[in-house]
Amino acid sequence: MVHINDVHSLQDHSGQIVAGSIIEWTKTVDRDIETVSEDDASEYIDWAEQVVPGNSLFSESYFKQSVDMFDLTDDWSEGHELFRTYIQENAREVLISAIRSVRVEHDIPEFLRKKKERSKKRRTRSDMIWYEIVLSLSTMGHSRGAVLATNKSKYETVTYNTVVDIDTEDRPEYFESALRESNVRYPNKKARWLSENILLIENMGGISAANEAFRQAGGRNEKMSFLKQFMGIGDKYARNIGMDLHHPDFRDTIALDDRIRGLSNSLGLRFDDYDTHEEFYRDTAKQLELTPWELDRILYNFEEEIRQRISDA
Repeated sequence: MVHINDVHSLQDHSGQIVAGSIIEWTKTVDRDIETVSEDDASEYIDWAEQVVPGNSLFSESYFKQSVDMFDLTDDWSEGHELFRTYIQENAREVLISAIRSVRVEHDIPEFLRKKKERSKKRRTRSDMIWYEIVLSLSTMGHSRGAVLATNKSKYETVTYNTVVDIDTEDRPEYFESALRESNVRYPNKKARWLSENILLIENMGGISAANEAFRQAGGRNEKMSFLKQFMGIGDKYARNIGMDLHHPDFRDTIALDDRIRGLSNSLGLRFDDYDTHEEFYRDTAKQLELTPWELDRILYNFEEEIRQRISDA
């Protein structure tokens, strides 16, 4: 439990905000309370929500900075979980309201239909794996490099069938020239990666064999492991590739990129690990009657509008 005397002793600004509200609450409940327990935390939440609508007293960062200064016990940890749950549910309501507002102004079903149709075309490409690798590496560091894959004439210079006929020792220089022509960042390093990757595909038996190996990999984790064999492809890009293809194994996935992490920060949310962070958005998708993949696409493409509505809430 947390002694009220310890609450009084908080010095930092964020601590004073929470500590001050706790002290004010003890006066309001009209009893001489020496400690703050789980039950007290629940009662405090009810009181504070009436006094200050919204979650201005409940920023996870403010609260965590404050309680970290206390001599924590299991009782307080349980109380802290009550606050964490309250913060997340309050933030979820704000986020859902913002997304629903965006859905009113945009034809979201049509937007998602087009996204899925484009993904299906990518998923059925004869050079699927190679195209996704080129696109991923060309955009790493800056999205402007996407032109290497999205511009037909530029991509024709680096297709699997084009480069496989070039002598192995000449490929790095060839790739670097193509990368520089498309203004891709880190062309020297990425030229080496692409050279290694095309050799890996050759050793798999060619592009058709590589495509089939990806399709046969069981589940999301195995597919990500397959993709991470390729130079420059880590967790982030392996996840992105599966989602960009709208593959069934990735439709329950949220890609926690900088934009979504920034959105969480604007909601006052903090998470201990990737899985609990992703689960928050999965649950949000369920309440919106969307798949996690659909919510991810909405958050990515309408992030600025959603953030503005959160700010205005």
